[in-house]
Amino acid sequence: MTNAEWIRSMSDEELAIWLHNICAFVSLDNEPYLSVLDSKGNEAEIYDSYGNIVDWLREEKP
Repeated sequence: MTNAEWIRSMSDEELAIWLHNICAFVSLDNEPYLSVLDSKGNEAEIYDSYGNIVDWLREEKP
């Protein structure tokens, strides 16, 4: 199951919690990134570009 499939399978309540926990940051070298929780509750950093977000969505979930 990919990260995208995992997200699509969430209930409304699970999705609301997951979206609520997304945080935007700027790295020490001034590169923006998103911090999201994966299916095991671990932080995943997704650097803020369309390609990186698509790549993360297509990855098999841990």
